[in-house]
Amino acid sequence: LFTFYQLATKVSQVYGVSLPTDVNDFLESFSSFISFGMNGVATTPLECLGLTGYVWRLIFWMLLPPVIIFVIILSVYISRSASLFKKKRGASTTPVDKKDGDDAHGGAFHLSDAQIASDPPPTFIEQCLPPVLTALFFLYPLVTKAAFDGFPCYTFANGRGWLRADVSIECGTA
Repeated sequence: LFTFYQLATKVSQVYGVSLPTDVNDFLESFSSFISFGMNGVATTPLECLGLTGYVWRLIFWMLLPPVIIFVIILSVYISRSASLFKKKRGASTTPVDKKDGDDAHGGAFHLSDAQIASDPPPTFIEQCLPPVLTALFFLYPLVTKAAFDGFPCYTFANGRGWLRADVSIECGTA
């Protein structure tokens, strides 16, 4: 549903199809919710640095997923390292005095004396994969929405056209 919204709002611009005004109004009412309010806000720092225009916006949205994936992987790595450090630090170094024979524990079976078969801890990839896939699920529609802005052009009678997202770019040119 999330991705459908992102694509449905671009159909009229990309393919030159006009949707009924009620449908356009309905789709636009969810615009800030679906884009997490990042339309225009996310690329504002680029514009402050003088990196304006569609190309810089597209580069930003294309580089955002790898950067977020790197941050997620780094945070999982740091979390795993801290957890291993705590386990090593918390391990007891004092010898345990064990008594031999069943009389030491009243003949009962104790789990602490037996090897407990448990699931191994999750691997690094198993810990990274769920947050990475979640991030990609939410970022993919935002990236494709920015990419779809590169299709519609203002075309004039002389055959020349300019990109609607950035009129400094002539359509049909490199």
